[in-house]
Amino acid sequence: MPEAAEYSVREHLRDDRPITIRNMGTLEDMNTEINQRMQTQPKNMFAWLPLMYWRAMLNGKGKLGSLMNERYPTVNPTNVSTYLKQNAAIS
Repeated sequence: MPEAAEYSVREHLRDDRPITIRNMGTLEDMNTEINQRMQTQPKNMFAWLPLMYWRAMLNGKGKLGSLMNERYPTVNPTNVSTYLKQNAAIS
């Protein structure tokens, strides 16, 4: 993780917990794991459903297109850092 990115994450933490980034494979590896879990544990959706969620979050297919922000003049987009500071989500 670049130092600047690590600092921006750490400034919101309450302590000095280590931040670890691990490469756990590709999306194809995830598809293989989902299929394997579904075959071996078809009735245990908790074995494979969370991976399906992460696959949807990471593969980009759910990315929004045109947002049409002009239709919502009272909504002010913000980034996570600003939101956390304004709402004291981590204090």
